[in-house]
Amino acid sequence: MIHRLSLEIADYLFYRKIISIDKYDIYSYGLEMIISSALGVILVALCGILTNSLIHAVVFYILFITLRMYTGGYHADTHLVCKLTLCGSFLITNITFITLLPFYNVSIHIFLSLFNLIAVVVLSPIESSRKPLSNLIKNKNKAISICAYIVLIILTLCFYLMSYREWALFPVLVATNVSLLMYIGYIKERRIKDEVR
Repeated sequence: MIHRLSLEIADYLFYRKIISIDKYDIYSYGLEMIISSALGVILVALCGILTNSLIHAVVFYILFITLRMYTGGYHADTHLVCKLTLCGSFLITNITFITLLPFYNVSIHIFLSLFNLIAVVVLSPIESSRKPLSNLIKNKNKAISICAYIVLIILTLCFYLMSYREWALFPVLVATNVSLLMYIGYIKERRIKDEVR
């Protein structure tokens, strides 16, 4: 549906002589990415409104997309599965947050932080077989991922020590969600490589 809509918009731009035929594919792909991203924002915001946690939805989306940009991870094969994964990730993170907050302590914080840091050091970046990365980009993304996770660990630990437990736990759970999607992405990409052999 998103792909078809982007093609229809590109057709409209082409027939109105706004774009040339040699730029048609670039525009249709760009429109597909814009529509997909806008739909992701709308769906996560809607989930946030429906669960009375719009601020968490905003924090989730910004942190999730920012971390995933450098860590990589599971990539769905269709836009529908991608958006369901995004919304499911938010809902799982939010439910885990609500469930875990009463029991949250420094041991849980350190455990989750170490789990996330190990995941990013060992696995990132997870490249998609459809979008391979050069060695230069892989090294850059790994360094940025590790730095981002270390900064996140330090900030959330500071929030915890200042008794802002909610703002210590929620970002750590978002990072945990990203880490789990890295593991899933790693397994998926290994299976694809094994099937090719």
